[in-house]
Amino acid sequence: MPGGPADRVPGMVFEITAEELAAADRYEVADYKRVAAKLASGLTAWVYVKA
Repeated sequence: MPGGPADRVPGMVFEITAEELAAADRYEVADYKRVAAKLASGLTAWVYVKA
């Protein structure tokens, strides 16, 4: 079932600037893509996933 316990990953959210996000995009190259993910807290955060 999507959104179930097997889909959860422990982690931490960091607030970064637009410039830092752009630098992360350059670093992650074509192997990963940035997508929005809804967190258990209800917040939405950018995450990088395998392209």
